[in-house]
Parts: sequence; C-alpha cells; structure tokens
Amino acid sequence: MYFSYGFERRREAEGQTLNRLASWVARHDDATLSLIFTFGDRTEFERIAQTYGGQVAWVQDITWRSPWTTSWDKYVGFITFNCLNPATDPAGAFFSSEAALQGLAVIAHGSGRAEEIRPIIVAEYTKSAKGDDPRDFVEKLMDAGTLLVYALDLPDTEAILDEVVYVNDAAQSDHTDLIQSLGESSWTSTTGYERHISSRDVVFSPEEKFEEPVEVFYRRWSLLAEHVRASPSLNMYLGVINHPPAATTMLRETPGLTLRWCRQFPAEEQETSMPGTAGVFLFDKTACYPNVLHQAMAGVTTQEGEVIVATSDSDFSTKVMDEMIGMLRNPMEMDVLRRLTSRSKSFIFQFAPGDSPEMVHGSVSTNNEAMRKIFHGLD
Repeated sequence: MYFSYGFERRREAEGQTLNRLASWVARHDDATLSLIFTFGDRTEFERIAQTYGGQVAWVQDITWRSPWTTSWDKYVGFITFNCLNPATDPAGAFFSSEAALQGLAVIAHGSGRAEEIRPIIVAEYTKSAKGDDPRDFVEKLMDAGTLLVYALDLPDTEAILDEVVYVNDAAQSDHTDLIQSLGESSWTSTTGYERHISSRDVVFSPEEKFEEPVEVFYRRWSLLAEHVRASPSLNMYLGVINHPPAATTMLRETPGLTLRWCRQFPAEEQETSMPGTAGVFLFDKTACYPNVLHQAMAGVTTQEGEVIVATSDSDFSTKVMDEMIGMLRNPMEMDVLRRLTSRSKSFIFQFAPGDSPEMVHGSVSTNNEAMRKIFHGLD
C-alpha cells in the first residue's frame, strides 16, 4: 500500500522535488535514488549517466510504444545516483529533453534493489498494451521494497507540471523525515513557483472476497477491534441498509453501540412488502469490542451492503448518510466507501449474501498495512 501526493509546479521550479529527495537520500546511507528511462538508442543511457553524474545499473532490450509519442522505444534502463557527490544531478537528468515524460524516479533501500526490481520494470515496459492502471505498477514496486516513486503526468500547459509522488505506507512511520523532505508545508510558499497541492489521495488495497465460519470472523475482528480501541484516532462503525425495524431496534438497545443516525422508510416508499431502515452505529471504545460485535450481529440477518468500518475519519457517519439513504434498495459498492474514506486510514468489511448461517461472506479492503496485518494474523 502507498500514499500519493499530487500537486502542480511551475516549469521554472521543475527540479525542486527531486532536489529535495536527493538531499534526503544523501542523509541516509541505506537509501539510493535511481531513474528509470526508455530510449530508442542504447547509448542515451551512458550519455545521461556521464552528463549528470549517474551510473548505469542495467539496460535491457524491449519493444515498447510510448503512450505519449508515436515512436517505439527499444530499451529500458536503470540509472543510479550517488547523492553524496555534489556533482550528481538526478533532477537535471530526469528533465533532460523528453526523458521526463517517459521516466520514473525511485528511492529504495540499498543498491541491490536495482536488480531485485528489474523483472518488475522489464515486465511493465514490455507489455504490448499500456491499458493497465499505472498504480498497479507502483504497487508492485512498493511490495518489492521501494520507498518512493516520483512521476509526471502530462501537463495541461507548457508552464505547469503535474507531479505525483507515491510513498510506501511503511515509510510513513519508518521515515517520517522522508515525508517532511517533500516540503508539504512550503508547497504554498510565496515564491510563485509552487502553485498548490491537491488533497492527499490514499490508495486502497484491492478488494479481497472470502467466506469463513462465523466464529473465525469474530476472532479476526476482536484482534482488529483491540487495535482500534487502543488508538485515539480510530473508531469502528456498523452501517446497516434495508434493515427490518425490529432488528434496528435491537441494535439501538445493544450495550456498547451508539446510534449516530437512523432513517426508516415505509414499505410503499420502497416499493416492497416490508419497511426498511438505514443507519450507522458507533462502537463504544470503553466496551468489550468482541462481545459487542457478537451481540450486535446475533440474530440479525446480514445483507449485502451492510458494513463494518474502522477508520480515523471522525466524520465518517455523516459522510455516508446520503449514500446509504440513496442505496437503501441496492447494495453499497465498495468503491463508494473507499472514496468516502479516501483521506483517512480505514479498514472496510462489507457483507455479502450467503447460503449458510454458519458462514460469513464478505469482502475487505484497506489503505493501512498495520490493520491489514492484524486482521490476517500476520503480526
């Protein structure tokens, strides 16, 4: 998992982000800064390295059509930079000629990463079609130990650069100074070079579907719930859709659950034979989470669209109100929940219909590695 920071910078300050990152690498012996390039001429890699103080780690033959030009590039290569050397200039190398439109900058642990991530890079750049989400490629690099990936989107104007920096979720805690080196506080400086930064976009893990015995599910959530209870910033919510009023009344009376909002709909408004309810309940952090969860779900037929969400978003229950009311007769889609919690650390479990009452059917997705590991028993 990783975080992405998107922002615009004026062309006059095009090298500022990479210069900051090079300065950070120079202060950390275990980090290396490298550039990925594609060229039609193999000698271009050596020229770039010699001109800007880098070293060619490897070059491999490919046949790849750039999505930005009509030309075919024949080689992909990896150039590393010794950021302790004042003569090295990775920013100059990145923005040389048209290279920036086809390149990526990466920061990783140790020089050995050049060979470790080589198969991932070669596989990406030898694809016959570039229709995949580029974030899939970034995620593979992150899984292989990359700390940061820097790239450019095509600018709307020649005067403005659209930049994006992807930061490994592990680096958020292990290297807080890496985040600070991006200069978030100065991205709104008065120099006029840095126009603005957009909201941080947290990327969620792929949706993972599974089924398991009810008691196994409760054990999973008891571990995650203890983590939530110990964290001042996290809370856990239960969202219900198309619930029978009697079942919702039971939830209202369950100790350890606090109703945040609830709306009932008569049968005629739903065009069904039964009235329904949509609402969100907050789990009390002073209660015994596993017991409360078990009591809340006991005797309640879970339906598609019902969710349990652990999140640092203090306004979660309000944000989902309109969506849940609007989807009273339909399942709530996972991507809606991910969008609504995109700026917060969150773990989402969504129920799915099943044939057996002894089994829990559902799917999970998260943008926080710690919660993912706890839920899957990896720690």
